[in-house]
Amino acid sequence: MVVDDDPAMRALLTAVLGAGGHEVRAADGAEQAVRMIRERAPAVVIVDAILPGRDGFALCREIRGLDLPAQPRVALLTGLDRVEPQEAVRAGFDRVLAKVVSPYQVLACVAELAAGPR
Repeated sequence: MVVDDDPAMRALLTAVLGAGGHEVRAADGAEQAVRMIRERAPAVVIVDAILPGRDGFALCREIRGLDLPAQPRVALLTGLDRVEPQEAVRAGFDRVLAKVVSPYQVLACVAELAAGPR
């Protein structure tokens, strides 16, 4: 799953992941993402750091608090100059990706997270 309020970034990540053989659902914000995750939890969620309403850190904490059969692995996608790794870990993220990322890095990250324990 991709959660990003930027339609171009959402479309790009969806296309890259789809071309890599992944089933991809996309949400434009935290509320929509939580609804979709409750309906059918994905193996991996890529969350933009800055979302309208609440940021990606708050969304990750909310995902971690959901009663799900298996917790998804969650990657933070950020264009921020500096994100402290400890802050991302405290929020519950499994990985941090810079917004200037190659398609291969996105696919490698999702493959690694999907293969890991949930």
